[in-house]
Amino acid sequence: MLLILALAKPFDLALELVQIIALPMILMNAFGIFLFCLIIKTSVVEEVRMKASQTHEAFQIAQQTVVHFRQGLNEHSCRQAAEIIKEATGVVAVAITDRNEILAHVGAGADHHLNNQKIKTKLTYRVLEQGTIIKATKKAEINCKNANCKLQAALVLPLKVHQQTVGTLKLY
Repeated sequence: MLLILALAKPFDLALELVQIIALPMILMNAFGIFLFCLIIKTSVVEEVRMKASQTHEAFQIAQQTVVHFRQGLNEHSCRQAAEIIKEATGVVAVAITDRNEILAHVGAGADHHLNNQKIKTKLTYRVLEQGTIIKATKKAEINCKNANCKLQAALVLPLKVHQQTVGTLKLY
């Protein structure tokens, strides 16, 4: 509106135009700012709600699997825990390893990621060495030696006891 007053000629007509558009323009700008703030607030609230829901889901999974993990990392306890995790998360496969071998593999790839076999993927070895979560977004990053492996992406988490990595939990 100031630009109209400063640049438009004659000044009387510019002033008349500004008087006509001032109130609607101010109201619409205020309404636009209100909508913008409402959208930001809604997205922040939704993000907090989503994080709370994910945390709740993680605690439910932990509560269901802790009974099995208390039995130690063995084939039977790990298979039961892997089935619970696969069902709860909806991933295509779940695997649990110790430092040397696959203790349980449920879902896609179970035809060649067999229990009691030596760990097959370099990704798992990296997690065991580094003790950090590693995400693979491409089949090549999983680096399974089986050419027909259907596993396309993975999230590999270290299983730790007293700050020592004792195995991995793999979500494909």
